[in-house]
Amino acid sequence: MKKLSFILVILLAATSLRAATGSNFDPPLPPDPGPVFELTMEATIPEAATLTGAGLYDANKSITVTCATEEGYRFDYWSAAGERLSTSSSYTFQMPASNLHLTAHITALSKHTLTVNTSVDSAAVVTGQGEYFPGQAVQITCTMHKDYTFQHWTLDGQYYSNKRNHTFTTTDKDQVLTAVCTYTPVRQVIVRSNSTKTGTVSTSGGTYSVGHTLTIRATPKTEYIFSHWERNGQYYSDQANINYTVTEEDAELVAFFLFSPAQPDDPATELTSTIYIVAEPQNAATFNIQSGKKHPEGDTLYISAQLRSNYVLDGWYINDQCVSNTLEVVHIVGRKDATITLRATEIRSYPLTLVSLPSGVVSFNRSSQTNVKASETIQLNATVKNQYMFDGWYEADSLISTSLTIQYQMPNRAVTLTAKASAINNGGGFDPLPPAEPELEKVYINAYPDNATMGKVTGAAMHVVGDTITLEAIPYTGYQFVRWSDYDTNPIKTIIVSEDITLVAYFKQATYQLQVSSSDETKGTVTGSGNYPYLSYQTIKAIPNTGYEFVRWSNGSTDQVYTLQIKSDSTLIAEFQEQEYHLNVSSSNAQAGYVTGAGTYHYGETAIITATPNTGYNFLQWSDGDTHTSRQIVVTNNITLVAFFTAQQFDLILTSEDPAMGYVIGEGKYDYATELTIQAIPYKGYQFLQWSNGITDNPYTFVLTEHTTLVASFIKDIPTAISNTPSPITNCQKIIYNGQLLIIRDGKTYNAMGQEL
Repeated sequence: MKKLSFILVILLAATSLRAATGSNFDPPLPPDPGPVFELTMEATIPEAATLTGAGLYDANKSITVTCATEEGYRFDYWSAAGERLSTSSSYTFQMPASNLHLTAHITALSKHTLTVNTSVDSAAVVTGQGEYFPGQAVQITCTMHKDYTFQHWTLDGQYYSNKRNHTFTTTDKDQVLTAVCTYTPVRQVIVRSNSTKTGTVSTSGGTYSVGHTLTIRATPKTEYIFSHWERNGQYYSDQANINYTVTEEDAELVAFFLFSPAQPDDPATELTSTIYIVAEPQNAATFNIQSGKKHPEGDTLYISAQLRSNYVLDGWYINDQCVSNTLEVVHIVGRKDATITLRATEIRSYPLTLVSLPSGVVSFNRSSQTNVKASETIQLNATVKNQYMFDGWYEADSLISTSLTIQYQMPNRAVTLTAKASAINNGGGFDPLPPAEPELEKVYINAYPDNATMGKVTGAAMHVVGDTITLEAIPYTGYQFVRWSDYDTNPIKTIIVSEDITLVAYFKQATYQLQVSSSDETKGTVTGSGNYPYLSYQTIKAIPNTGYEFVRWSNGSTDQVYTLQIKSDSTLIAEFQEQEYHLNVSSSNAQAGYVTGAGTYHYGETAIITATPNTGYNFLQWSDGDTHTSRQIVVTNNITLVAFFTAQQFDLILTSEDPAMGYVIGEGKYDYATELTIQAIPYKGYQFLQWSNGITDNPYTFVLTEHTTLVASFIKDIPTAISNTPSPITNCQKIIYNGQLLIIRDGKTYNAMGQEL
């Protein structure tokens, strides 16, 4: 209540005061606000930048301005009134007590080529190649192919990084990233015996690095001897213990054994023949089998040769008849001695002499005299001194070519090639005697090209003072005029003759655009686009993506890495196609089982392969160790798989019907389809009658296909006369049996003492 009364008193007092003063009330005005100043901004390339911070500000106000550039442009600095202020795109300053105009200086960037490749062609697939503005972040990847290992990256030939996949920041120049790869292949080696019955091997093999050496032993079983090793179906070695070095291809090493019982039933006389293995010329090759050794008739010899480096093979000959044109030959030993001759041709080198005419005018990319192998193709380059024009390459008086660079194939003889050149008549040294009484003053206008191979000049001659003449610089194909020595860039020059002058026309190689592209970048990419000098050799490369392969260039070339000579603007397109791979599936023994699923497949396609054993056999495993008879394979490369089968085993039980009369041999457990020979052996006084299956053969040979039991039957022996002597006694016969004299009379047998037997 007190508060309300106080407010009323104040209001009344104010009303009274206003009434007292009337219209003369004039309160003081508020103070004037301080001055404000304008900040304006612009960019040297308006469309390339976004500026923030412009406006009205009090003096000494702290202001931050920014410049954000578009891709392909770079902020350089801020300036005001021609004064450089800051190189930071975000700039903070105090507003002066005046209007201010800021300029953001922008530079347009040029794209530069980043080349990404590998130190070994086809070692890996790399990504990231292209054209980029400086400062761009590029993802670089390297996906290694089989048999290669990534080591590190180099940048323009110098070590850069050991990270296979990384982010690379581009610069303001062309650069080359190279993935350094090493070739570290692995190959599968299978080692086995041709039959587990005949012998064993010390290892079954596995996967090994190329160059790795395996020590392998072949051990024959009882009554068998080691014969030889075969590698991928070809003869390899006759040594039971070998050191095998893994090569670039998968290998199957098979040990072969021969049946050789300690006491053969019917030994035969061994026939031998001498086999001579010679080379023509004598030192052209070495052989795996010693010449002049004796070999049994019927033996198969696997003969291989190693040629010396300066020889090429003509062929193997027996009695002047060619029997093979490879480095290997197979010979079956006959009853007669034989000579097997390897004939080869020596590759000879001849001197090649290069001569300049005139002397010293032409220089070469090779020594003036070198030895070159016959039929070898070499590149010869000629460089001509200024003020000379190249005429051509000559052999004797015959013109070979007018090109400075040629591909020359060396013949089977010594050769001298002469590079001829002609001096360009530029008036040098021309000093004619003036006439005794010249009517008009004459001077010499001398003009010539700096390089006579690039162009020529017309109009140089003796002229009368005051004449108007025309000089013209004419470039040859592939070259262009640059300027005169007085820096005039007009190839046609008009001169009013006043005094002796000398002018030089400068030329340079013309450049042409080479544009390479991919017909479908999802299938592959290309490298090599650019501007290149006339007649230069440039290499372009087609890089297929995973699952695709290069087919051809649009000019018909099938070279994936293709080198061409630049003669004009060119466009080449690389064509790719889906890659196909071969799946090769086979049985190690066609009698044991068969396989299905082999064929041609696209990358990533799934194939089903099946191994089916024949009667009497079981599937063992695939050559990669997989034990599934049917399996799925995702095809990503060429694949070769072999199905291995093992024979089922069956029991052969042999008994004698009467063990007192004889016994049998050959009982045991054997593989399916094994050819066996069994024998019934009677004791003295008895002879074999038949087997329980009715067969009377003894020995008896048959093929085992199931569990079998056979019983041998014997009977009492009936002597057979070895020697028969007639006797005068009727019904009497003398015989010698097992070394004893016996007498047979009336069906009874007596010894020499007359005792009945």
